[in-house]
Amino acid sequence: DGGLRRKYGKGIDCFRSPSGYEVIVGRTAGTNEHVSFELTPRDAFWFHSDCGVPGSHVAILCPAAEVASLEDVEFAAGLAAWHSKARGQTVAAVCFCYGAQVTRPRIPKLGQVRIIGRRGCVHVAPAPPPD
Repeated sequence: DGGLRRKYGKGIDCFRSPSGYEVIVGRTAGTNEHVSFELTPRDAFWFHSDCGVPGSHVAILCPAAEVASLEDVEFAAGLAAWHSKARGQTVAAVCFCYGAQVTRPRIPKLGQVRIIGRRGCVHVAPAPPPD
């Protein structure tokens, strides 16, 4: 669905998770900022490649409490891994947290974030976005 893919603008891709939730992916440092600080609800899941690997900021746009399927989490994590420097790995680590935990670092740099508190981690195969 080309209309859905560009729903949030040129630099942000939007997809449907297996359960039908919108999943957004920032494609540049500037759009990552927009995804993390303007589009991701405080109570939603936010994803990024783990271990300091550069990559896109990804979010499932619904309250995390509504995400009942691990398949949705793995879908979003797979997109985060694909849109990162870990794309060529067989399995990549992806961290996730709530949108409210994502903050700007003390010395802000466009596209960089700091996660406050505990985070989860899943290991997934980098998955190309659906057509």
